[in-house]
Amino acid sequence: RPDEGEEDIPAPLISVPTSPYFEQCYNVIKQILDYNNIHFNILYRMNLNLTLNSTIKESMPHTDFCLPHKVVIVYLTAFNKGRTIVLDKINEKHYSTPDEDSVIIFDGEYTHYHECPDVNEKRIVLVANIG
Repeated sequence: RPDEGEEDIPAPLISVPTSPYFEQCYNVIKQILDYNNIHFNILYRMNLNLTLNSTIKESMPHTDFCLPHKVVIVYLTAFNKGRTIVLDKINEKHYSTPDEDSVIIFDGEYTHYHECPDVNEKRIVLVANIG
């Protein structure tokens, strides 16, 4: 995005989008971050995740990649369970409250994972990695 943002702040760098839903998802993330006065220079990655109930009750703990970044997770549906768990530097667990339309932001250096939602529920989140 070579155009300038508000107040002559350069717009963030973005790789070539391949999804027809990119603009809608980008606008959601941008509005949330702008509202909270959080600026970013680059959007590394953005995706929608759908998780259904499973016999595997938690995803694999992971970091998204090794570059310095922040993780933004927007909860798009209402569901029980399905929390995001973030492990801090001493491996203490921090649990999200996955309310519909709520957002969490944390340092991408922290390992994280999530629980499965209840039976017949869908855990849909929008995830962005920003720098």
